[in-house]
Amino acid sequence: MKYVLGFLIALLAGFAAVPSAAQAAPSCRYAARTSYFGQIINVHPSFFTLRTNQSIGRVHVFARGARVNYGGLPLRPGVYAGVYGCRAGNGLVAEQITLAQSPQAFPGMWYGTSNDRQVIGRIDAVRGNRILIESNNGHGAVWVITRQYGFGVGQVIVANGYFSPNDRAFVASNVAPYRPY
Repeated sequence: MKYVLGFLIALLAGFAAVPSAAQAAPSCRYAARTSYFGQIINVHPSFFTLRTNQSIGRVHVFARGARVNYGGLPLRPGVYAGVYGCRAGNGLVAEQITLAQSPQAFPGMWYGTSNDRQVIGRIDAVRGNRILIESNNGHGAVWVITRQYGFGVGQVIVANGYFSPNDRAFVASNVAPYRPY
């Protein structure tokens, strides 16, 4: 009897360590976005594990509801993936997933985003698709290029993206009002 009880406890502990299909994926509603790139090493019904070459190492990617650019490839171990979404605990809630045979075959639309950065600052000016912020990241004044509108002078924002070498501006994949934790 004690062996059966011990087995059941060990079995339940094993299930608790891995996200299950019954668990709802966290929301990205107020979270800052980021991107991870790497090779898929495991696929489960509601998530997959991505081995990245970034400091995070391995990350569980919750794929439910994400837009997937399959490029003719199945979601399976060995496929290279670029994932855009938000951090949630030890995982990433995916909003967009792009698959490729290898890093070299990755679509050009992701060019430059492998060194994602984040800038946070108060808006000093808005001119069309450009927002001038006073960055607290040590960059001083930064022009943020975005397709998102509705931001005003004095508002504090967080932008995820990369610095464009040609324009010396920050190309944002996402801009949102900044809400500290």
